[in-house]
Amino acid sequence: GAGLGDVRTYPNPFDPARGALMRIAYRTAGDGMVTIEVYGLTGRRMAVPVKDVFRVAGPNTEFWDGRGPDGRPLPSGVYVVKIDWKRLSGAGSISRTRKIAILR
Repeated sequence: GAGLGDVRTYPNPFDPARGALMRIAYRTAGDGMVTIEVYGLTGRRMAVPVKDVFRVAGPNTEFWDGRGPDGRPLPSGVYVVKIDWKRLSGAGSISRTRKIAILR
């Protein structure tokens, strides 16, 4: 869709215990603010790797260490990564989700 696309998460599955970082790559159609949240399949928010950061139009990549807000690695399982992009003008926001697996 217009605004936010080419969303990719890798490696997937992901093993944060090895000190690896998950890359969350995406492309935006314009400058805007980005928030990335990680949810369990029950809908519970487990982590917020990126909150309200400014990103320019084009390809962008964020990194996540697989940890929750308490600094501990999340347990093995399937999670949903949600990316929110808000146009700077305030006219519109778009969300995309991707499923990821954490395996230890």
